[in-house]
Amino acid sequence: MTESTTISKMPPASTATDYNKLRELGIAYIERFGSDFWTDYNTHDPGITTLEMLSYAITDLSLRTQLPIEDLLTSSFGDVTSFQESLLTADLILPTSPVTELDYRKLFIDIEGVKNAFLTKSIKTVHVNCKAEKLSYTSQPLPNERWTSFDLNGIYDILIEYDNSFLVSHQEITQADILKIVKETYLENRCLCEDFNEIKEVPIQKIMVCADIDLENDVNVAEVHAQILFEIENYLSPLIKRNSLQELIEKQMPFDEIFEGPLLKNGFILDDELNAASLRERVYTSDLINLVMGIEINGKKAVKAMKKVRLNVLQTDLNKPCKEWQTVDADGAAWCLHIDTGHQPQLCIEKTALNFYKNDIPVGSTTNRTKAFERLNDLQKNQQKNNKKSLKMLPLPKGELLNIDEYSSIINDFPENYGIGHFGLPNSASSERKAKAKQFKAYLLFFDQFLANYLAQLKNLKTLFSADNNTQTYFSKPITDVNGIEELYDNFPNLSNNLSNLLKDWEENSANNDRKTRFLDHILARF
Repeated sequence: MTESTTISKMPPASTATDYNKLRELGIAYIERFGSDFWTDYNTHDPGITTLEMLSYAITDLSLRTQLPIEDLLTSSFGDVTSFQESLLTADLILPTSPVTELDYRKLFIDIEGVKNAFLTKSIKTVHVNCKAEKLSYTSQPLPNERWTSFDLNGIYDILIEYDNSFLVSHQEITQADILKIVKETYLENRCLCEDFNEIKEVPIQKIMVCADIDLENDVNVAEVHAQILFEIENYLSPLIKRNSLQELIEKQMPFDEIFEGPLLKNGFILDDELNAASLRERVYTSDLINLVMGIEINGKKAVKAMKKVRLNVLQTDLNKPCKEWQTVDADGAAWCLHIDTGHQPQLCIEKTALNFYKNDIPVGSTTNRTKAFERLNDLQKNQQKNNKKSLKMLPLPKGELLNIDEYSSIINDFPENYGIGHFGLPNSASSERKAKAKQFKAYLLFFDQFLANYLAQLKNLKTLFSADNNTQTYFSKPITDVNGIEELYDNFPNLSNNLSNLLKDWEENSANNDRKTRFLDHILARF
């Protein structure tokens, strides 16, 4: 059933749009200040009729003022394109050059082929020969000479973790190409008194995991195997999450926080997520157990238990002794594997041994292992695909073009028996009657001019809100649609110029001529 549309019986929320309330306030004002000579408040009284005409006109002005701001500004500019071109979007005014370590990391991660990036302080020692007053990077003390030294600040080593999936799919791009882009990016954005010492790949430390895993009876072994490898990979070397602007808006994140730091090409990276992807110093067995135990397939728990969990580092240097396997003891105490300083841990899938059981019966096989690796590859591709975000800004507001300054004189709304409208008085009217009608029209023009000037202010919102050097804040609009108006003004053809010059002179000579500044202060205070 179609729902009918009706006019609400409730009074308007704003007094300025409530005709009855305006009329009531007007009569109360007359009673307060003119009761000695004004005693007739009935509708036939010309003064009350004038009050009603003005009350109605004020509701019209108020309704126009309450139009959406995009409609007002579009109408002020005269077209949608000019209005949109005048706006400074968030991506132009809010981002800054990189300042912090996180800013630089975001800048480098935004480069295609870079999965993660890290900055470490580079120790650069300067040696001072106090006697010869010379500086050098190498110490060569001689007898009877005084030497001292100090470390330079602002020198960094930039460590890059490559995105291997990108390199596989773009074989024409090498690691050297990526390092070159990282170098150029840093030099274009570095702060004063800062520089890099070395840009290189972060040292990788391969981690092996061995465990016995009891599965639920109705789960697919290969699927669970792939999910476990996927979760452990992300724990050791997480993919930095990219966020779209819409996602952050839905999280109710303020715009100034969203655009803080350098502007990226591929979405937004949150500080908390970047901090969580810093170089690990330890790998906790308990974390891996929690990850595996939390895996669900089709919304159902997949793992019953995880036993005999062991961690170790893959030793590529045969001359270096292998670390002891880290285990969970009989009491369930969690152990951790220490990572070499400045190294990025990565899961060594080939050397990771996971044995699967269902009701204590082994269920793993070579076929399942092959299917698990294929499924893992799919999971990685989907993760990469879902993490691709473009820097898509919100659409610019598009307002409706309206004649917001169009004004019709209240003189034309009076009953015809007043003789001041378009039809005027009959030729048979006396000279005195015609003079009174002309006098009444001239009186009403004072009100008309205030109302028309109000709409002229709306029409010039673009000037009032502009930060340019135009200090004009008062605008006027001549009244032209009154019958016989030429007889009411001296030099009517120049009325528009005379009004503009009058306001301009008044504004320039006003003691309080900072009105434009107060407009701008108001806008700043809002945002």
